[in-house]
Amino acid sequence: MVFCEGYQALNNPFFKEIGLAPSKGEVLIIRIPGAPFVKMYKDGVFIVHQKDDQYWVGSGYEWDTLDDQPTPKLYEELYEAIMVILNVPFEVIAHQAGIRPTMFNRRPVFKVHPEHHRMYLFNGLGTKGASIAPFAAKQFARYIVSKNLEDLVLK
Repeated sequence: MVFCEGYQALNNPFFKEIGLAPSKGEVLIIRIPGAPFVKMYKDGVFIVHQKDDQYWVGSGYEWDTLDDQPTPKLYEELYEAIMVILNVPFEVIAHQAGIRPTMFNRRPVFKVHPEHHRMYLFNGLGTKGASIAPFAAKQFARYIVSKNLEDLVLK
């Protein structure tokens, strides 16, 4: 059994004190007619192409209020950042918030339960989840099969 619970790992009775430091983040989903790019852009905020003329724009960390409610403050910050970066017309389709499973040391966590050796934890991908998850999951799967700790080295 592999637990991949995001920030809810804080409530996992089998794996305590894993170093999880959840943080709230917010995104705007925007439409850019005749979009000028399709690659990921990062300069204070991330702009990631989703499909057609739709983009995901995200940034920000909130450590004190861990809920999934978007805030007017971060909406304005993201909107202003988009205006400066793009300098082209765009439309906001959605404003969303979520809680990231960030770690104090900013590294993913892989654990084997000390008593139940077929019980694992794979978590803490945080803000790098989209980019690191495929590689980290492959390394973790190799470890589960081989039990070779070198398979868990993230290079």
